[in-house]
Amino acid sequence: MNINYILTYKTFFFIFLLTIGCNKETKYTIIPPEQFADIYLELQINPGIEFADSKSLSKPETDSTLYTILKKYNFTVSDLKYTTEAYNKDITKWQEFYENLRVKLEKLYSTLN
Repeated sequence: MNINYILTYKTFFFIFLLTIGCNKETKYTIIPPEQFADIYLELQINPGIEFADSKSLSKPETDSTLYTILKKYNFTVSDLKYTTEAYNKDITKWQEFYENLRVKLEKLYSTLN
């Protein structure tokens, strides 16, 4: 009987530890459309990287150009993934993003001509 009590106690303690570990929520930031457009432009201008390239997203963060650009804006690759998921759920965010991108591209084009 004493062994059953100890096993039961250990089981409940283990379940308690699991629930504590599972309750840790990771907070990601949704990148605002204007900054998202800036990041997108930088990624397109930099040679050797494509926006949301699966290879660049699977690299260790410190080894990628993507990480460097995101770090400049104080975001992470996880923030980028979370942002695209959030934008996919709210199409108006994509509209804002593309409008900001259009304006930035027009400015860039006017400075080149």
